[in-house]
Amino acid sequence: MRLRVLAAGLLVAASLHAQTPLTMTRPAEPGLGGPVLGGAGLGAVGWLAGALIGARVNRGDRCYDECGLEGAIVSGAIGGTIGMAMGVHLGNRSRGSAGVDFLVGAGVWGAGIALASASRGAGDAQGLILVAIPVAQMITMVAIERSEGRRKDRVASVAPTIGLLPLKHGMRLSLGMPLPWMR
Repeated sequence: MRLRVLAAGLLVAASLHAQTPLTMTRPAEPGLGGPVLGGAGLGAVGWLAGALIGARVNRGDRCYDECGLEGAIVSGAIGGTIGMAMGVHLGNRSRGSAGVDFLVGAGVWGAGIALASASRGAGDAQGLILVAIPVAQMITMVAIERSEGRRKDRVASVAPTIGLLPLKHGMRLSLGMPLPWMR
């Protein structure tokens, strides 16, 4: 009886192996509009939420006109970067990596702030740099998100694997399927 089951298993496995290998399919890559609109929308919401939280936290007991402005600016930038990364990621149908998008956006923000600080006293250059930071963040986040999504799309063919497992009282035929997220 075991020999018949083993022979039947081998025939099934051989027929599966002879067929076209299975491939993982993912949704087609969206255009640029989704990631850009998602990044702009959630970036604005994140900036507003961060600015409100930062202003509230940074306010002291003896508060007058500009209390909390510093906290609002820094927290707004952090919230905007988080929101933009999430918006770009969701707008790209979650094909890339939101964490990588955030790290890239934070790096661009840090480099932009360093450049703006270095250009102090250079006329309008500092203001222009501060305005260009979110634009540069958006461009780099969208590029990285789309690149990461394309990398994930290059999933190798997934073919069934066949193996014999040694057991205490003989062998057992095993049919397995590698899972792409376990690589």
